[in-house]
Amino acid sequence: MKVMQIAMAVLVGMGVLGAQSVAEEPEPSVTPADCQLGPIEKGFGRSDWLVYGCDDGASLYILARSDNPARGSYFTFTKHEGGYSLRGEGKRKKKITKAAFEDLSFLSADDILTLYIEVAASVSEE
Repeated sequence: MKVMQIAMAVLVGMGVLGAQSVAEEPEPSVTPADCQLGPIEKGFGRSDWLVYGCDDGASLYILARSDNPARGSYFTFTKHEGGYSLRGEGKRKKKITKAAFEDLSFLSADDILTLYIEVAASVSEE
């Protein structure tokens, strides 16, 4: 296990793994109160979600629409020094939330930033 940790540290130091957008270590998550910008509608995992921008200028709060069978479920992308952390919570329709999580986990840091910019632009259009 220690060898694996050293190898990961070397790869990160070389920049090989530095481009990862979604970290696996736990990070503080944003709350809905921090994220009032938007929303815009996006599809993840073949279901509809509302994407809100957060007041840190980078993080996202993604909430299942009220007509989504996974309503009440949400995900957050929280910005930190190495990229973003993805977290999610919900107790309904695990199949739907799992599919959305899989889609979200493939987003790069640039994809997440683009999504934030879309949310911000939608507000300025109103």
